[in-house]
Amino acid sequence: MRVYFSPYACREGALIASVLDRLRFLPIKKMGQRTCIKFCVKNEIKCADAFRMLIVAYGEATLDRSNVYRWYKMFSEGREDVNDEESAEHFNNRRKN
Repeated sequence: MRVYFSPYACREGALIASVLDRLRFLPIKKMGQRTCIKFCVKNEIKCADAFRMLIVAYGEATLDRSNVYRWYKMFSEGREDVNDEESAEHFNNRRKN
């Protein structure tokens, strides 16, 4: 399913489009997407709109809807770190073995 959404449709659209454009080239796309989600939370952009913007910016590499909503909720509740502790912990455990 392809969703068409213009990031310019909201009042912060130009700024969001610029941020998304820069972040999509990060080597760690998931962390870039989490940064975008955090940006949307801080600017009071609804989660559904944030998800649509991520689809425009990242296409098929976009986090699935449940993960976007999960991260949106965590940032809404005050989380600041965009790193995924579970992934970092798993990576460190693999390196030790």
